[in-house]
Amino acid sequence: MLLAATLALALDTEPPWATVIPQGAVTSELATLRELDQRTSTAPADLVLFTVGEHRGSLEPCACVKRPRGSLARFLGYVEAERNAAPAPSVVAHSGYWLTDAMDYVGQLRPDVALQDQWMFRGMREVPWSAINVSAHDVAGLVALRASGIDVTVGSLPLVSAHVVGPGIEPYRIVDKGGVRIGFTGLTGEAATMADLAPYVIRPVKDAAATIEELRDKVDVLVILSWSPSGQSVADPFRGEADIVIDARMLPETLEAAYERGTVTVFPAFQGVRASELRLDIEDKKIAGALDRAIDLDSAVPQPVALASVSAEAKREIDAKKKELYGP
Repeated sequence: MLLAATLALALDTEPPWATVIPQGAVTSELATLRELDQRTSTAPADLVLFTVGEHRGSLEPCACVKRPRGSLARFLGYVEAERNAAPAPSVVAHSGYWLTDAMDYVGQLRPDVALQDQWMFRGMREVPWSAINVSAHDVAGLVALRASGIDVTVGSLPLVSAHVVGPGIEPYRIVDKGGVRIGFTGLTGEAATMADLAPYVIRPVKDAAATIEELRDKVDVLVILSWSPSGQSVADPFRGEADIVIDARMLPETLEAAYERGTVTVFPAFQGVRASELRLDIEDKKIAGALDRAIDLDSAVPQPVALASVSAEAKREIDAKKKELYGP
């Protein structure tokens, strides 16, 4: 049986390098500072799950003064570096709140925010996602993207949700890696918005139960990608059904990984400042052990050329739009 893992270190501190706290079949490791080749892991794995979340429409690192971290390009750069360091079957997923939905006084996305979301959509297409959760914040962004003429259809991005329904969103996705069937679906908490969300509908979270039950019967490993604004996680009622919950909650610190009612839960870092890497041991197509890793995405992590170019072009255009709207 998997046991609980512990990892509780604030994002703004300088924690010990690669702290490993063994707890039976699950361990947690925090990789910060030092060079990239000292952050990647060579620990054996039958399956690796890379996750990140809450970019909120920004391709840029966080605005932290001390050591800016994050960015979609650095996340992809880390995934590629880890895959080279220790090749293993792997999947890549986003836990939600990848678009942003700041409104103007008439309930429309501000022009600069709409532009941010357009560039974020373009940047997301550079990453080989297996699944992307749709949070309540993302829905308003999807409406605006469609209004701008962007093709948000099934296949443009692998968007999933067990209870958000609309163009481009599938109830779940199943991928096969190394003979193991991994199923992804998504959940979202509520987010206040004045926007007209049609043609999308956010159903009550309880309505997700039927989709999760259907998916459970089709896969070996069931992953729920969950976003909640704060407080209680919307994924709580489904622990015991899912094998893994990626539980994004806008958390200002890296919380401990947990094992409860047969579910391993990982907590992604707010604003994508850290990559989450779950290295799994699989026996008889079931999870038998896990190494949960949180990796700082600072300037030591290289950015793939194509995505770095998109990010640079986006920054120039967004900065120009803000200057036009709000002045220097």
